[in-house]
Amino acid sequence: MSSWSNTTLGEVIELQRGYDLPAQKQKPGSIPVQGSAGQNGWHDVAKAFAPGVTVGRSGASIGRIFFVDSDFWPHNTCMYVKDFKGNHERFIAYFLSAIDLASRNSGSAQPSLNRNFLYDIEVLIPHLTIQKRIAEILSAYDDLIAVNERRIAILEEMARRVFDETIEHAETHDIELSEIFTTQYGYTAANPNVEIGPNYVRGMDINKTSYINWARVPKCEISSSDLGKYHLSKGDLLVIRMADPGKVALIETDNINAVFASYLIRLRPKSDLFYPTSYLHALRSDFSQSFMLGASTGSTRKSISAKVLLETKVRLPTKETILADLEGSLGGFRELLNILANQNTNLRTTRDMLLPRLISGEIDVSHAPAPESIAAE
Repeated sequence: MSSWSNTTLGEVIELQRGYDLPAQKQKPGSIPVQGSAGQNGWHDVAKAFAPGVTVGRSGASIGRIFFVDSDFWPHNTCMYVKDFKGNHERFIAYFLSAIDLASRNSGSAQPSLNRNFLYDIEVLIPHLTIQKRIAEILSAYDDLIAVNERRIAILEEMARRVFDETIEHAETHDIELSEIFTTQYGYTAANPNVEIGPNYVRGMDINKTSYINWARVPKCEISSSDLGKYHLSKGDLLVIRMADPGKVALIETDNINAVFASYLIRLRPKSDLFYPTSYLHALRSDFSQSFMLGASTGSTRKSISAKVLLETKVRLPTKETILADLEGSLGGFRELLNILANQNTNLRTTRDMLLPRLISGEIDVSHAPAPESIAAE
């Protein structure tokens, strides 16, 4: 460990609080605005320059670390590294993410970080050459994850176009969801972050992507009787009813041990003759989304009821043969998409396991597994 030094965080980096961004000065542009939870807008002026690292300073994202590879405007909900003091920028992002910064919360009513309370944290920092190698290893995982995410986006776009073109050229009919599905509100878990139990699918697990990253879904406690009532099966559709009403996800995994949260409504098909992927795309189409969003109620927080959801219509081909062909095409896209999503789950799991062990020096940089071998599993 002669290439490693004991020091304090204040000797490694200098942090600076971000800047206020009054509404009247928020100008559209190509400069990303970085907040505590990542990018949250655009500006035409940069206050910090690439490469950069931000630290969530307040709110629910306190302590979250983001590496920024372009010039940016750091918002006052975050801090940014003003001076890397000769250390490798990408390494510093990984280095900070391995430290429990949120435990240094100095706020009372709202969580908050004060940079002066972070500087005295004792750390072990490696020589610059080792920093670069650690950053290369971990960023190789992140780069491959990013490539897979771009591939997923391409598959989603291709599937959307196939669906739209089929609907445009085929004879169609509009079907009310009440003809096809039964509905059920989800389960309210008292403790959704336990070590054992079924996965507990929440709105946040389906509002950003068209697939579920099961590695990030927490577990919950639930009685055996409630487990039977709320248990998810392949082919179930989940619709967010509050906060992001109308966002839809499909359960695509066999024998998954999972239940769904109370902010969700389950659509379960009444018949075995069912085309789940086609219904997923139909519900995500502008035709159905406009109805669900228009029927949502509430001034500060929009919501949709199960009754209204069942009144929603989906537009699909009239001929069974065309619908079956559409399901086959869309199912092929989803199969490839889920392969890539599962690869990313494996890559993230391995990266997250490696990160603290590389940062601490527990694992020699020459013994880290290649990300390509993990993605192939």
